[in-house]
Amino acid sequence: MSTSSAPRPAPAPTTAQDRDASSPLAVGAKISIRGTIISRGDVYLNGEVEGKVEAVNSTVTVGPNAKVIANLDAKKVVVVGTVDGNIKATEVIELQKTGAITGDLTTARIAVEDGAFLKGSVNIVRP
Repeated sequence: MSTSSAPRPAPAPTTAQDRDASSPLAVGAKISIRGTIISRGDVYLNGEVEGKVEAVNSTVTVGPNAKVIANLDAKKVVVVGTVDGNIKATEVIELQKTGAITGDLTTARIAVEDGAFLKGSVNIVRP
């Protein structure tokens, strides 16, 4: 009988709903998707996406290698790569210095780093 007190790994999620809540959906740099992505959890895009992305209660992050031609609808949107489309965020849109957005933005708050590219209108709405 072993007296080892090595930690046991956490049990794997038992339902698809548990898995969705515990880890973000990730679209890697070598992946291309056309269509609509609807997620109840966070979404990380680092490949090519064309269509629509909805994560209304979560965060959508557009990674540095991403080329997104889509409308985004989320609680929070962080753009490090390129987005060509309209963005609606109920809380905040963050455009980092390497990010580029061509499209109209609707949000309660916006943060744009020096060096970022933005072409379109910005509509600030009260939460």
